[in-house]
Amino acid sequence: MTDLAQQQRYTSVAIALHWAIALLIAGMIAFGWILEDMAGGPGSPKVSLIQVHESVGVAILLLSVARIVWRLMNPPPPEPPMPQWQKLLATSVHILLYVLMIAMPLSGWIMASASTAHDTRFFGTLEVSLPGFAGMDAEARKPIEEGFHSVHGNLAWVIIAMLALHVAGAVKHQFIDKDGLLARMAPGLFGRTAGPPASGKGALWAFGAAVVVFAAVTSASLLSAGAPATASPTGEA
Repeated sequence: MTDLAQQQRYTSVAIALHWAIALLIAGMIAFGWILEDMAGGPGSPKVSLIQVHESVGVAILLLSVARIVWRLMNPPPPEPPMPQWQKLLATSVHILLYVLMIAMPLSGWIMASASTAHDTRFFGTLEVSLPGFAGMDAEARKPIEEGFHSVHGNLAWVIIAMLALHVAGAVKHQFIDKDGLLARMAPGLFGRTAGPPASGKGALWAFGAAVVVFAAVTSASLLSAGAPATASPTGEA
């Protein structure tokens, strides 16, 4: 059994980003299934709810960018002793989760940007369609939308599997190994720790990177939307 008073935890920024992203992803998976079963048509709130789903997805992507930059600049605290195979499995799951935190919202963003059904606006404000789609006709965009709809749905199942492994590992450490692993990411709730290895650095870089990504996409989207349509080989716009 590990002495929690001597064990270090993650920084407050890492903890806040971890739980915010985790809760948003879990909610979005459930929300996505609800949207799939909803009927569309006149008077249906589905289009408005899809816009919310897309906006939260963009927010998850931006928070994930901040989380990854913060992680690179602030190494996690030492793990409790565990067999090598458990370390390898935990590392693999963590890496896959980071990849999915980017890939899943990005695939949804591409799908939404390729759609001709409606604009993609960030909580009803700025147009945030990824650049490159505005000049394409509906026939060219349709297979992209359908393809990434399939990718997005399949990634949901992958992230569910990874989250299940992640939670199962955390529960094992907490209640079977009793090594206080959960206290590192949920201090106070699962015991008091000695604090993080350092106070944390690079908040400007982490959140600045997310802001830069958002600004770049919105700027490119506005420029793309305002550009004249490309003429076809026959001379038609």
